[in-house]
Amino acid sequence: MKQLINLILDHPELSNARIGRLSRSSTRTVYRYRKLLQDVSLSAAERSDEELLRAKFNRPRHVPAGKTPIDWSQTRAVLCTPNVTVRDAWEQYRASRPLPHVGYSRFRRQVRARFGKVYIVSSPGSGGDALVNGSRS
Repeated sequence: MKQLINLILDHPELSNARIGRLSRSSTRTVYRYRKLLQDVSLSAAERSDEELLRAKFNRPRHVPAGKTPIDWSQTRAVLCTPNVTVRDAWEQYRASRPLPHVGYSRFRRQVRARFGKVYIVSSPGSGGDALVNGSRS
């Protein structure tokens, strides 16, 4: 990165493609740094400090909001009620949590990772269904 920035600042006559070849960077990267450097002035000490350059120019462009965590005890309780599917448990999670929530595919994968392969088995006479892990027998 230091080499790329020094080439851009010391040799403004060179094309993005030429600087990219010399610094082993893409031409889009050279273009992006050239554009960032138009508004910034760097001293010689700043230009030689790799860590400072990385901190200054490589900030994350977008920080996604964290997803609302899943309440596993509530999910297990929902899955243990009669005639309920994983989709029903996901809809319950979605209704009870603020946005942004986990999508159905990710929710299903996390339920499987947490509880194993989930089957809802009806047990007559017990008054409810049981959450069973593993394979069907």
